Amino acid sequence: MLIIVIMSIYQMQIKPRQNRRQAQALILSIEHLNTTEIKIQMQVEPDRGRNFSAEIRPVLSVEITRLKEGSRLLVTYDLANRKDLVYSGAV
Repeated sequence: MLIIVIMSIYQMQIKPRQNRRQAQALILSIEHLNTTEIKIQMQVEPDRGRNFSAEIRPVLSVEITRLKEGSRLLVTYDLANRKDLVYSGAV
């Protein structure tokens, strides 16, 4: 699990920054998969363009456990692949 997070951070750093955007997202649902992993379904609301649905599976942390349906959070996504999404923090 930790390797996946480190790889995601590394991949995000090597991609050109102009291809990545930060946006707010509305949490639609949260599913607890096991004791260390959850799946968050959300609607991403970019400044430009249409809203889109996405999901992330972040590693549990104290900040993540405080999120609930209807909460807003910040995500960073790749313009070319909107499924390439990273949790950036709570709003």
